[in-house]
Parts: sequence; structure tokens; C-alpha cells
Amino acid sequence: MALVGSYSLNSIIGMKMPQIEPMRILIKSFGDSAITLNSEGSAPPFSELPPIPRNLKPYPFSGAVGSFSLLVSQTQIPFRQNQPFLIRAELQGDGNFAEINVLPFALTSELSLISQNNTSGAFMGTPKRKLFEWVLSTQEPSLQDWTPNPFLTFNPNSRSYQVLTFPTFHFVALPETALPQNILRLSSIPFFPVETWKTRRDWTSTLWFWIVQLLFFFLVLGRVLVLQLQLFHTRRLQDPFFHRKLKINRANQALKNQNWEEFLSIASRMSRELIASGKGTSFHPSLSLFIEADNQLRFSPSKTLSVSRDTLKLEWESLSKALKSPHPTDDK
Repeated sequence: MALVGSYSLNSIIGMKMPQIEPMRILIKSFGDSAITLNSEGSAPPFSELPPIPRNLKPYPFSGAVGSFSLLVSQTQIPFRQNQPFLIRAELQGDGNFAEINVLPFALTSELSLISQNNTSGAFMGTPKRKLFEWVLSTQEPSLQDWTPNPFLTFNPNSRSYQVLTFPTFHFVALPETALPQNILRLSSIPFFPVETWKTRRDWTSTLWFWIVQLLFFFLVLGRVLVLQLQLFHTRRLQDPFFHRKLKINRANQALKNQNWEEFLSIASRMSRELIASGKGTSFHPSLSLFIEADNQLRFSPSKTLSVSRDTLKLEWESLSKALKSPHPTDDK
């Protein structure tokens, strides 16, 4: 006896306890008498298959174990070009049919496989059998006789390999089907008028649809640009560096127009803000100079400056360069 496949034996009766009561399992082995297992987990003795003899090695072996015979009821196969046709073969006997799902069936270059199927069954008093079906097709107008390759099975009774051969299939080409002339004439007569119509109008194919789409696009785009400009303007008004640049430009314009009162007013105000922020400590002498000059010009009766205007211009040029950076440093 030989077992081919993977099996699991489990008890389905007994009390739910750590130990399961022993049970009797009856296993029917093909070719031999019945084998009885007395406890769960035991198995019949396993017999390995002998090696395939040298003269049988060219034939394929797919694990079919048992006593089999191959029966083909129809060897005259009618076919039409580019249309499917069917070939059947039946495997009969006693063996491991569950493990035999595909038979070696090497096709010629003239044939192409569309699908394959197998069904198994047995009746009382008859041997088991499995029916294999192949749906083939060809592009050739005629086919030569064809004999599929034999294949091997292992007979456990004789402990030898058996060669099962297919008969020769004869292909009979059928003529092309043709409809009678009266049916062809009737099929060419249009009994009902053909009219193409639509349930609704396709607005995407009209010019007005695309004009409205473009107007809507430009409206949304303009709204987005206006919001972005407003946001940019708001951020600039809230930026202290932007206000500092405006003051520097006003001071430069006043200095260019020789308007010393406005120039010193702006320069002294920026100097006080810079001193209050604690930045630009290296510029404190220049800042103090602008504050003192502004006080002299504003509060002295003579409205005269104790510092020359050229010195004020040079100090302002140095200070304005430093103030034009977002973060003034102490390097002069």
C-alpha cells in the first residue's frame, strides 16, 4: 500500500477533556483489505514508490497511484476552423483520484488550448472514474492525425509502473455554415428605420458653455489675486522694516532738498527708537549726534548747529546703510 497526499485524522466524538477517548477509524486502501486504526494519530505503514525504470523515464508521472485504465469513446473529432471543439478522455479504476487533476496532454503547434475541466463520480457496483475534457481550437483548415503522449501510473498490487496510452485522434473538417439565400436577403432589408437620438442636450459642445466657463475662471482668478494683494499690503503695513525704509527715504529726500528741520526730526526720532530697542550700540555716538543737532535746531534761539552739515551727511550715510538691513548689527 502507498499513501499519496496529505491527511489529518481527528476525533469528532468524546468528552471535552484533556485526553480524548480512543476511537476506531476504518480506512479502505485500494487493492488491499481494510485497515483499522485503534487510536488517533496512528497511521498505516507508508510505502515509498520505487524509482522509475530507465526505459520509462521519458514518460511523465504526476503521482497517479492505483489500478487505472484509460478510455476514449470518440476518436473521430469534428472541427471547424477558428471554432472550439471538444476532446474527452475517461480514467477508470481504483486509486487516488483526488490527486489526479490534470493529465499530461502535450498539444501540437496547430492546436491551442482554450479551457480544461475534470469531473469525478462512481455508481454502485461500478469502478470509480474521472472524466477529463479539453476545449481546443485551431486556425488551420485541416489537421493531421494526432496521438497524445503516454503517461505513467503506479500499480500498488504489482508494485510496478504502468504506461497508459491515448488512441490516435482523427480530425474531420466540417464545412463552413452558410445561411440560405432567402434569409440573407431578408436580413439585408431594414424593417425598422434607424434613428440616433439623445435624451438630453450636450451643453459641453456649445460655444456659450465654454464662454461661461472662461468668465467663471477669470472671476475666480481675479478674486484670488485681489485677496493676495490685500494680504501683501496688510503685511507690509505691519512690517517694521517697511516703515523704517519709508522713514529713510523721507529723510534722504529732505536732506536732498536741504530741509534740515525735517531731516533732523526724522533722524533723531529713528535714533531714539534704535537706542530704545537696544540695537546698534556701536552707532550710539552718531545717534546722539543727530539727537543733539535736532535739539539745537529746534530749541536754540539762533537756530544754529554746532556740528557741520558735512559731518551730519557722512554720519547719515553710514547709519542709513546699516538701517536698510532687516536686522541692524553693531558693525559700523
